[in-house]
Amino acid sequence: MVEGLLFWLDLALMMYFCWRIIKLTKGEAKDLGIFSFKDTEKKP
Repeated sequence: MVEGLLFWLDLALMMYFCWRIIKLTKGEAKDLGIFSFKDTEKKP
């Protein structure tokens, strides 16, 4: 029982972090400068 609860809690945390990373890459990361290397590719 406890092992099952820990499994689902771990799965929920992984899904939450994946969602946060996807949300960051879609726009927030550009403002924070985490993915600044993408901007340098566009510049000549």
